[in-house]
Amino acid sequence: MYKSSKNTYAYKYMFFPLLLAISVYLDVSALRQENVWQYYWTNFPAPMSWWATAWFLILILRIRHVHADESGITIFSLSGNKTLAYRNVEYVSEIALTSPGRFALKYTDPQTMRAKKILVIPEETPEMADFIRKHIRRENPKYSSAIEPSRWSTLRLALITAIPFVLYGVIQNVVTGLAK
Repeated sequence: MYKSSKNTYAYKYMFFPLLLAISVYLDVSALRQENVWQYYWTNFPAPMSWWATAWFLILILRIRHVHADESGITIFSLSGNKTLAYRNVEYVSEIALTSPGRFALKYTDPQTMRAKKILVIPEETPEMADFIRKHIRRENPKYSSAIEPSRWSTLRLALITAIPFVLYGVIQNVVTGLAK
């Protein structure tokens, strides 16, 4: 049996409030600076901290604690446990450059017939993903790794979404520097 890391709960419930507090602190300290150089150094990280907070919110909303065995995947949540057959899984996609390793699991909920996507932080990253893939192929011979999204797509999306925050920080510092 493969299962999620014990750190799943820490990621889900502890890091977001901490990051939110850091973001608020950076915003408040940037607004209170009177020295120009102190303002630059506190003002630029503030938008980036909000970007990181938004990405952590996505992580929190999607991360689940799961167990995978021969019979299927059990997804644990506060609203109750759900057992998922491997035939309902659309794909497993490992996410590049994450530590600890994560993978996305897209499945069709048999009760609502809607596609859902969750994130899993396994204890043994490649082994759990390979185990699930092997069982998906057994249940669904048409499954191919070619339908899995690129493992780099999350990183590309994160970098693309960072551009407005970086530009905001740079422009704000330039405009503020010209005004003073």
